[in-house]
Amino acid sequence: MALALLVLLWLWLILPRLPRRDMRLFLGLDYAHRGLWDKEAPENSLSAFRRAARAGYGVELDIRLSADGEAMVFHDASLQRMCGKEGSVHELTAAELALLRLAGTKEAIPTLREALAALGGETPVILEFKAGPGLSELCRRVLPLLRAYPGPLCVESFDPRALFWFRLHAPDILRGQLVACPARPFRWRGFFMSSLLHNVLGRPDFIACDAEGRLNPAFRLLRRLGTPFAVWTVRSPEDRRRHQERFALQIFEGFRPKR
Repeated sequence: MALALLVLLWLWLILPRLPRRDMRLFLGLDYAHRGLWDKEAPENSLSAFRRAARAGYGVELDIRLSADGEAMVFHDASLQRMCGKEGSVHELTAAELALLRLAGTKEAIPTLREALAALGGETPVILEFKAGPGLSELCRRVLPLLRAYPGPLCVESFDPRALFWFRLHAPDILRGQLVACPARPFRWRGFFMSSLLHNVLGRPDFIACDAEGRLNPAFRLLRRLGTPFAVWTVRSPEDRRRHQERFALQIFEGFRPKR
């Protein structure tokens, strides 16, 4: 009896949102990781987003909060790699961040408002909420922008608190739980991060896991139950073919998948 109760508790903790919602607008499409970027059009830039939309791909992008509460499109916690500057996005205002340039190009760090305006509803968008200071405030600031976007979009995060916020305040918006599947699943931190026990907070519509990870029993069970899975980051046509049967969504970079 005790074992049966533990199994039921485990199932209750890992279950995604039920009943499942219609995700057809997002399926059958490859998503450009941080846009369709290269040396001329750096990652998470307006030109990379426009390129992806023109090529017929969906777009995945990252957002963080500036010091004055603006949603900025930027991946790293530090500005060093992309802008050659010490410090973090949350330490500078949107105006100060706009003066920086991405990877030595003329491209500035865009606001989410600018990125969504550049895409214009032409393609589906996956927005990744990066963990950091002011996560709840970031969710609150972003919601009106999501409501105004004329195309399909969904949100995802490694931090289940972001999904929990949207579950409470905007339950109609599709949400995905990002998970890094560890190569060594029995290390405690990796096990916790890939256990899916935090699904109880966000009740995600889909799970997004890394291409190199090993799927544990929780993943395999949810797949059998029909939960949609996304995979990141796919870096070759061979990987894309290999993942096509297992994953409903693929997030790619470094090549152009055939549509």
